[in-house]
Amino acid sequence: MERVVGTRFENNSNFFIVKLILNSRRFEKCILMEEGTCGQSDPGEPLQYAVLLRIKLKAYRSGNWRRLTGVEKAFFNATLLLAKLRGRLVNHSLVKAVRKIVSKLLETPLVRILQTGREKASSLLTLYRGNGVFKWAPDVKNWLKDPEYVFWLGVRQLALLNTGYG
Repeated sequence: MERVVGTRFENNSNFFIVKLILNSRRFEKCILMEEGTCGQSDPGEPLQYAVLLRIKLKAYRSGNWRRLTGVEKAFFNATLLLAKLRGRLVNHSLVKAVRKIVSKLLETPLVRILQTGREKASSLLTLYRGNGVFKWAPDVKNWLKDPEYVFWLGVRQLALLNTGYG
């Protein structure tokens, strides 16, 4: 029998829904979708131990576990043990803090690229607006709103950051 558990958490004012589909004992898939593409769940919904454990295993495999700070790792491990003892996490403030960490653990490279590209595009937009670039090059404003250009900006910025020039 298939059971659907939905979780909603906040990441930089973007809401995401993690739809976890569990089939008896085996974890089938984890899909990260923007809000509105699937059924919404209660933001105060308790987190189950099995869901947290599978998120941690997925983070180990994807390499996102190493992106957390030591305090975040210790906090997540402590809440994982608490969920193991109680079966689930119910405290709203605790669930909210854990969901922030979960958003980091389930982050994909595409999400990271798009977020970095949007940040760079907005900083260029304010810089160009202040310097009057749009008066003599109005097409640049359209470029900064183009999703392909924003993607290219994100890839370029991450490449510069990884080489130490960002």
